[in-house]
Amino acid sequence: MSLALFAALLTCVDAHAQAAPRAQQPWWERSAKSTHSGVTHQLRGDLSADNLAASSRAIDAQWQQIDVLLGSLRPRSRTVQQVLVFSAYDDLADTMRTQFAIDPPGHAFAFFSPLGQGVAICTEDVALPQAIRGLAAALTAEYLRLCCGADVPPAIECGLLDLVARADPRGSGTGAAAIAVVQAALTEKSARSILDLVDMDRKQWDEACASSDSSVPQEQAASLVRFLLSGKGGMKAGAFTQFLRDISYGATAWTAFARVYGIASERDWNEFDKRWREFAQKEQPSVHETLRERLAFLAEGLLMLEREGTPPSSFAELSQSLIDRSFIWPKRWRPGFSRIRAADASSFRPVDSPARKGGSAKQPEFLWTAPAPPAAAPPAPSGSSPTPPSAAQPATISSSDPPGRGLQIRWRKTRTQPEAPWVWDLVPAK
Repeated sequence: MSLALFAALLTCVDAHAQAAPRAQQPWWERSAKSTHSGVTHQLRGDLSADNLAASSRAIDAQWQQIDVLLGSLRPRSRTVQQVLVFSAYDDLADTMRTQFAIDPPGHAFAFFSPLGQGVAICTEDVALPQAIRGLAAALTAEYLRLCCGADVPPAIECGLLDLVARADPRGSGTGAAAIAVVQAALTEKSARSILDLVDMDRKQWDEACASSDSSVPQEQAASLVRFLLSGKGGMKAGAFTQFLRDISYGATAWTAFARVYGIASERDWNEFDKRWREFAQKEQPSVHETLRERLAFLAEGLLMLEREGTPPSSFAELSQSLIDRSFIWPKRWRPGFSRIRAADASSFRPVDSPARKGGSAKQPEFLWTAPAPPAAAPPAPSGSSPTPPSAAQPATISSSDPPGRGLQIRWRKTRTQPEAPWVWDLVPAK
């Protein structure tokens, strides 16, 4: 994710927080003249002209990064794509139904329409890391569809979306949860072969993902893509790019994969699969990415308890409450976010430094900072309705370990209403 896109989404969140109440006119009519044409996309939305232009430039920059990463594929269509930017999720849902006859996404940040209509963005009540990674995945899906149609194997597409979503300027890599899922599947001999993954059509892939409670198919697909791009295990530089380019020129995925990776027999498939399994068993997680995922899990757990009216008063109380509820976040796997489980004790501590494993040194811990009491609402003018109480800010959780790369949860709001919920962001620890 480019720093420019990060800054643009941050601007969108702040702009939405300062936005005036919505007019009654439908969003589609309100935004008819609020557009900005960029190099790769035309944006339409209810932001100011300056914010729309900044978002357009950032999306163009992110699109170019995706183009470079995936080898500058040949677009099958050169039509300028569409990005719809919404201040409110209700407007997004209504517009998707009335203008495009499709159901809105179950989460309010970004999605890619399978009908080829483009990308929709909404940052209302959405954590900024979710918005950033969701949009990166959506743009990558759109790029693949534009260049390769629906011909990229869905497992390969899934792995690519995860890879691009995690390309964060503040630290890229794969977290411990993702690697643990794949390594456990290999140990239990439940992992699918590469041949099976490449050969799956969309229906088979969707059924495999729906039948897995632990996101094994998605995490294995992501592991496979990391292997193909790693340059390890005999991988030739540029082979994966050539695989996608062959598809963009009309080759079937099966033919392109076999040709690029020199597979001519079942024995070749088995040998290739063996090399991936050796790579997956040895892969090490990113300390920074693991810390990010665990902090996001804790932030979402805090919000759940706040909504229940049972806010914890200590980190120990938070941990026990989430364990008692068998809390898992996210509920469903999505690109850039592996599922973290309260049942796993490691979810409640920062990543252990390899040098400390098995040692006597004190292990790193998360630090709990109680929130400041909410400010009293100003008295309502005579004859007017009282101001709703402001939602109490949750506690801050931070980690200063590893030194110089610690993170902490920062709370913000994307709307001005006092009762608007808090959303989380992750920033360097002080």
